[in-house]
Amino acid sequence: MRNLPLFDRICDPITLFHQRVTIISKLAISNLSYERNDQQLLGHINFTLAAQQGLLVTGPNGAGKTTLLRIIAGLLMPTTGQITWQDNCYLAETTRYHQALHYLGHANALQLNLSVAENVRYFLQLQQMPVAIAVETVLQQLGLYKIQNQLAKQLSAGQKRRLALAKLLLIQKPLWILDEPFANLDKKFTEFFAECITQHLQNGGMVLLAAHQFEPKSSPPASWLENLELRAC
Repeated sequence: MRNLPLFDRICDPITLFHQRVTIISKLAISNLSYERNDQQLLGHINFTLAAQQGLLVTGPNGAGKTTLLRIIAGLLMPTTGQITWQDNCYLAETTRYHQALHYLGHANALQLNLSVAENVRYFLQLQQMPVAIAVETVLQQLGLYKIQNQLAKQLSAGQKRRLALAKLLLIQKPLWILDEPFANLDKKFTEFFAECITQHLQNGGMVLLAAHQFEPKSSPPASWLENLELRAC
C-alpha cells in the first residue's frame, strides 16, 4: 500500500520570506584568535554585523574559515577575544544566542533512518519554535515534496543538502551562519538559495557565509560588508 504523505496540502509556490525578522540584531567580534596544539589558526579577527548586513568569509583551504564559523556558532571556544550579541558577551546569553542563530556546516545533521518528512517533524519538535512558513511550501520549493516518505539515507547528496536547507528556512532566526551552503546543489537550487539569502537580509536578518564561487550583491536596504579574507597562519 502506498505511503501517505505526512504533509499533504498542495500549495502554490509563494515567496518564502513573508515575515520580517522582529529582533534588531547586532553581532560583534573583537580581537578573536584561536590556537590548536600551540599553533595559531586564527589571529586578530574583528568585525561587526548588524541587521540587513551580510559578510562573506574568503580564503584558501586551511585558512580557518570553518574554524571561525564554528567559534561564532558557539561550537568552539576562542583562545582570545570576545563575541558579543546585542552588546552582551554571548557566554552570558548562551540560550538566547543559540535560539537566535541557524548554523549550517559541512554536515547536513540529518537522521538518516528517518524519512524526509520525519526529519522535518523531528527538527521542529526539537526547536519548539513557531514555524515561519508552511512546511509543504518549503518542501515543494526545494523539490522534496514528492519524496517526503523516502528515507534520508536513500537521498542523493544534493537532496540531503536541500533537506538541510529546508530546516534552515522553516524557523525564522535572525543570524544565519553558513559554511559552504551551496555544496552539492545544482544551478537551479543554487540560484534559489542565493535569493533566499537576499530576502533574509532584506527582511532584517544577518548572514555570515563562507562559500566558494559566490558573489555577494547588495540589494537595498540589505548590504554586504567588505569580504573578510583569511590567510593561512
